[in-house]
Amino acid sequence: MLLPPPSTHNSAKITNLNHSVFVQAIETRLPPDSLQLLTETEIDLSIVAMSNAILDSFHAQGKEVKSRPSWYKAWWDPERLNPILKNWNRAHRWWLHSHTTQAHSCFIAWQEFFRNEVQRTKSGHWKRFLAKSQGTDTFKAYKYTKPASTGEIAPLYRSDRSLATDREEQARLLFEGTSMIHTEADLLDIGPPPDPHIDPGLDAVPITHFELGKVIHALPNKKVKGHGGLFNKLIKAGYPALQGHLLDLFNTCIKIGYFPHSWRIAITAIIRKAGKSNYSESGSYRPIALLNCLGKQMAIWEADAREALKMPCLS
Repeated sequence: MLLPPPSTHNSAKITNLNHSVFVQAIETRLPPDSLQLLTETEIDLSIVAMSNAILDSFHAQGKEVKSRPSWYKAWWDPERLNPILKNWNRAHRWWLHSHTTQAHSCFIAWQEFFRNEVQRTKSGHWKRFLAKSQGTDTFKAYKYTKPASTGEIAPLYRSDRSLATDREEQARLLFEGTSMIHTEADLLDIGPPPDPHIDPGLDAVPITHFELGKVIHALPNKKVKGHGGLFNKLIKAGYPALQGHLLDLFNTCIKIGYFPHSWRIAITAIIRKAGKSNYSESGSYRPIALLNCLGKQMAIWEADAREALKMPCLS
């Protein structure tokens, strides 16, 4: 049987991050003209360059690792199991070659013995892991001990309350229940769009280094990353190299009245609510928008500035 080619992944971990090396790497990778932001296009390109500099500096501290599930099993005890496996293979070849009752009985005996030893080895490894587990290891143990998902599709009903069983129809009902809006939005309280000939820029008080640093250091560490792939711990770790760039970026965006394009994009995670009788209805799900953390802060500052000047928000 041909095994699939091994997959590769970067082994960089935030817990093993060398902060000083990380900051120096970001300073090296940031374009020298990254602070000369004059137009909307330059702002968007600058954000892409900044994100790439952060991620490349992070991955530079890891290495590309090839992995295949069949290569490594943490519970395998070579001194104990390799000799048994060798005898099991010999018994198997003998049975395939001779087809005698004696060879078959020998093979079955070694197979049963090997299975029992594997089970005993797994059990011993699991007990040792639980005895030493602490912190995040305890949560890992919980994940492996909780009941496994059955993989069955939750009940999806048609408009006539009949149960859908066809997979394509179930997929359509699931999409309609989670991603389609069937109600008209009430837009009567929204005024006309601003005159495009009027300069949308804001004559607001610039953001200071102190304000920016306070916001960045207050970012929660455990937050799911949004569009762009950056998570808060990386931004906080690289802040010494990013503070000048971020300060100029935020102030320029507010000054010219522009909200960066990549910060307008959200990743929507749809979580299924438990205990619902019909999962073709939108009320059976809880959507969560995963936004870029810098974009969320930009929206707050931009809204504050426009509220002070009584202007409509662009974000």
